[in-house]
Amino acid sequence: MAGGKLFVVLVNCPAIAAIDAGYAGRVHLAADLGDAVTRAARVTPAGRTVLFSPASPSYGVFRNFEERGDTYRRIVHSL
Repeated sequence: MAGGKLFVVLVNCPAIAAIDAGYAGRVHLAADLGDAVTRAARVTPAGRTVLFSPASPSYGVFRNFEERGDTYRRIVHSL
């Protein structure tokens, strides 16, 4: 995570939140996918890239990866 930031959606990865202590100020804990995308957009300078990379399954949140992708696309297009 050299120089980057990590946005963790807690509903999917509560254990990952523990890494916050080692990367103070670079780990952002988000309530859901919309919160993570919105916060990433807010802190990312114009012209820079945000890489969306799910690190865990989203069972119980989305029916499947297609629904998760469609939701992500909708959120990004609404920015």
